[in-house]
Amino acid sequence: MIDASISCNDELIRAQRVARHKCCALVFAQLCALFTKRFLYFVRNWPQLFGQVLVPLALLIAIAYVSKTWVKPTGMKDSGRMFSVATFGPSRIPVKVEHRSPLVNAYIDIVSKGPEAKVYELGPNDNLTIWVDQLPRLMPAPGFGAIFAQDAVEVLYNKEAYHSSPVSINAYDNARLKVETNASDGIIRTHLHAYLPANSTGKSSFRHVLSQKDVDKSLGLFLVLALTLVTSPFVIFLVEERVSKFAHQQSLTGISPIVFWTSSFLFDFLFYSIVCACFLAVFIICGWMEGYLGFVILLFALYFWSCVPFIYAISFIFSSPSKANVFLILWQLVAAYAAMMSVVFFTLGEMIRSRLIEMIRSLLLCLLPSFALGNATVTVGTVSAEKLAPNILWEWDMLGRAITFMLIFGCFSSLLFLAFQFKIVRYCCFQLWNSRHQRRSDSSVTHEDDEKAKAEERVDVQQSDDDLALEVKNLCKMYGHLRAVDGLTLGVRSSECFGLLGANGAGKTTTFDILTGQSFATSGTARIGKQDVTKQICIGYCPQFDALLLDLTGRESLQILARMHGFPHPADITDVVLRVVGMTDHADKLVRYCSGGQRRKISVGLAILAPTRIIILDEPTAGIDPKARREIWTALSIIRDNSETALLLTSHSMDECEALCSRIAILHRGRLVAIGTSQQLKSRFGNSYTITMVAPRVESRDAVIDAVKEAFPGAVLKTPKGSLTLSLKWQIPKSESDRWSSLFRKVQTLAASLGVVDFCVTQSSLEETFLRLSVDS
Repeated sequence: MIDASISCNDELIRAQRVARHKCCALVFAQLCALFTKRFLYFVRNWPQLFGQVLVPLALLIAIAYVSKTWVKPTGMKDSGRMFSVATFGPSRIPVKVEHRSPLVNAYIDIVSKGPEAKVYELGPNDNLTIWVDQLPRLMPAPGFGAIFAQDAVEVLYNKEAYHSSPVSINAYDNARLKVETNASDGIIRTHLHAYLPANSTGKSSFRHVLSQKDVDKSLGLFLVLALTLVTSPFVIFLVEERVSKFAHQQSLTGISPIVFWTSSFLFDFLFYSIVCACFLAVFIICGWMEGYLGFVILLFALYFWSCVPFIYAISFIFSSPSKANVFLILWQLVAAYAAMMSVVFFTLGEMIRSRLIEMIRSLLLCLLPSFALGNATVTVGTVSAEKLAPNILWEWDMLGRAITFMLIFGCFSSLLFLAFQFKIVRYCCFQLWNSRHQRRSDSSVTHEDDEKAKAEERVDVQQSDDDLALEVKNLCKMYGHLRAVDGLTLGVRSSECFGLLGANGAGKTTTFDILTGQSFATSGTARIGKQDVTKQICIGYCPQFDALLLDLTGRESLQILARMHGFPHPADITDVVLRVVGMTDHADKLVRYCSGGQRRKISVGLAILAPTRIIILDEPTAGIDPKARREIWTALSIIRDNSETALLLTSHSMDECEALCSRIAILHRGRLVAIGTSQQLKSRFGNSYTITMVAPRVESRDAVIDAVKEAFPGAVLKTPKGSLTLSLKWQIPKSESDRWSSLFRKVQTLAASLGVVDFCVTQSSLEETFLRLSVDS
């Protein structure tokens, strides 16, 4: 079994040394890997399609059904509509009387019989315009009325009420008829009829109550809902990938952010285009906006440009995919509908000046792409219904303003996204934000006590070695007034395994976050090779918590990163890594169904897969069974001994550190208090020795105990006095003048004189040394 494991590890070393893709071939391989990742996630989350595709399509199909069923076909004969006071509905009716006559009385008598009609009689000195302006903004609104002068009668109507004009004329005609014939009531009826062509049957359906013009105008409202349901779920994958840290794992392959996000943009655009093509098919079948579909396609494209960068930027704010999705639906849908209703309300009510209305409209168009899309689509629908020339849609008051603001919002969203994503932008923002605090914190540094200064003098750091895989100088990280990392300086050579030990909260994970680019140092520098960690770096990394996408298998995760590293045969090296970490039998299981130990093995596999100068491992074998732990130790040892790759690991297992690490550093409260090999640390900082002797028989136990006590006055017997065991153990305090050779020679002489069966002298264990430095330093 050991020989097979070693052979497998040798195969991993050989596989990492193969020539990898470069330049265009590498970019193409990375794009293929990213598209594969998105496609696999898309397939395994197919229920999401119901809300993202089927519901919007069902909505448009429902509108198509309503259009076919309820819209009046061109030329259909209407059953007729009668216009009279009785059918008009609730209204306020102003009647200005400048000359009293029987016609006035007859008119007031007829209009007052309307349902909920309120007649207001004004005198000759009343100003009708002022009266209308001073009416409370309550329903019902003024519907129609009349002005009776001495020589003429002027009938009034409300231009916002479609039937106001014929009803007003009908009321006047009936008043005249009543006066002329002395009839008790007028009998003039006004009807409106539309006629079919001569070859038509002349039949009509009571369901045909809408016109095609109404449908075209209302499509904008439904398109806002449909496209919101299509685009908002884009954020779900982005948040899930970022929160799981799998996106960070991909960035550590050295992939360019431009390539990474271009693939995401292209995949979303392809999906969006397919859905929009289905929408356009419904448009064509139903004959909606015929001759104007080019503008509809333009609006679809502009909506994608304005919304998707904002969605990408928003994904960095939320840690819950569902919350991010709900927020985007509220922003795109609810806010847009509320804005539409507000503008319509202000416009119809004439409550504020038209110039202010236009300013509000422009502001909403700039802030809400959904509102811009809805307004623009209504405009196209109106022009289409009126059969106007398409060229007028390019005017500023038609589509020009909406197109401009959608372009502006897209540019703004892109800049916001760049600020969140690109490391150089985030680093510059961090430096600007941190500069003042850094000056304040630098001035507040005080001298440590003498004991810590002595410990710091013992730190052995190679700062001028050109063979360093990792070089850290004066690294400091502040969280408010807390120094999580305080002046850390160390170097890791190629082909070296360097251990970083420390109690919880000592600053190990914070240091790793800085080295892997997840956060920025308040001050100091860190370089991997010659590359500053604030730039785009390429390393292998096994984080403390598994950075895996739950909807991929272990094999798929490894193959995706292998492609992104540029391996020409990713399946081959993936099989090797799976054998190394002992995951061959479970390689095709989804990560969400893997146990904690299996996920840990995959994380270690992702780290050792990387052909980089350094591999960083944060508690790599935590939660792994002893057999697999030994196999991983063997693999790491072979990587250390047979390649130029350095290993930087942290662990709470002292056995793991002694088995793997060439040198070990100990952190305490963010400061480096000791560094050296395991033996050097035990020799320098161990505070005791342990002596074990095996007495020849029970009767001689007391003599051995007394002899050791006389030879070593400070010795403390650790074996219980009442015990009958022949193995006796003492702990002897260590002084600065003690030498290992002298102590061993002295114990050897004592053992020979006592005739003991066996004896040994040991130093403090690494764990004891670590505990001492973590408490006393």
